[in-house]
Amino acid sequence: MTRYLYWFRGFVTTFIAVLYLSITSSEFYRRVAERYQGYGFKLIFVICIISSIFPLYAGYQSIKRIEHALEDNELKGDLENLGIFIEQFPEAIYQHEQMRFMINTPYYIYKNNGSKLVLIDPENKTTPNERYNIPIIINDKKIEISWRNLVTDKYNFDYGRDIYKINFKDLFDANNNVRIDSDSLRVYMLNAISNSLNFYFIIALPLIVFGRFIAILLNKTLLIFATFIIAYLIRRSQTLKTSCRLIMFTSAITVLLQSLVIFSIYLEPVIFLLQIIALTLMTRGLYRTKPSH
Repeated sequence: MTRYLYWFRGFVTTFIAVLYLSITSSEFYRRVAERYQGYGFKLIFVICIISSIFPLYAGYQSIKRIEHALEDNELKGDLENLGIFIEQFPEAIYQHEQMRFMINTPYYIYKNNGSKLVLIDPENKTTPNERYNIPIIINDKKIEISWRNLVTDKYNFDYGRDIYKINFKDLFDANNNVRIDSDSLRVYMLNAISNSLNFYFIIALPLIVFGRFIAILLNKTLLIFATFIIAYLIRRSQTLKTSCRLIMFTSAITVLLQSLVIFSIYLEPVIFLLQIIALTLMTRGLYRTKPSH
C-alpha cells in the first residue's frame, strides 16, 4: 500500500510541476522538443481522464435525480415536462415490435404554457415543419427526445439535432402483447434508467475520454502545423510528431481549466492568456534547440 501511495504522490507532484513549467519556462519546451518522446500525448490523455470526471459525475447525478423522481412520482420543477409526458401518455398496445395507440393520430400533448411537448405520429402523417420544435416525437417504433428541451424551456429545439432515441423493443417484450398506460410507462422508464446506471461509468467514461482526446487533437491541428512550419523556417529539425508533443504540452493547463464548466465563462480571458504565454514560451524553447544542418 505504501508503494502505491509513493507512486501516487510522485505522479501528482510531477503532474503539477509539468503544468507549472508549461506556462513559466522556455527551457522546459527545449527539453520537450529534444527528449520527451510520447509524454505530450500521455499528459493530455491523463488530463482528459481527470477533466471527464466532472461532466461524467454531473450526468450521473442528473440521471439519479430523474430515477428518484420517478420512484417518488414527484416530477416537478425542471422535470415537470417529463411528468406531463408520463401522466398524459395515451393507452397503447405493443406487439410484434410495433406500438398501436388507442387514439386518433397525430396526437399532441401540451406543456402547461400551451406549447407542444409531444407528438404521437405512428404513421408519419405530419411534415418536418409540423414536427419542428417539438421535444418528444413518437412513432410506432421509437421515442425521439431532446433532453435539453424536455427538462428546461431555455433552449430552442432543432428537429433532427441533439436527439436521443429510445426504441420500444429495448423497453418491452415483443413476444407478448404489452398494454401500456401512464403508470406502466413510468415503471418501464424507471427500470430502463436503473439498468443503464449499472453500465454508466463502464461505457460513458471511455467514450468521453476518447472523444475529448480526439477533439483536442483536431482542435489543435492548425497549431501543430504552424509549429512545424516555424521549426522549418528557423531551421530546426522537428517532425510533426515533435510538433504534436509541443502543442500538447502548451495546451495542458488550458484543457484542464476548460473542463471546469461551471466557471468556464469567467475563466475564458485567463485561459486565452495562458495559451498565449505557453505558445510564446514554446516558440522560444524551440528556437533554443540545436539548428539542423
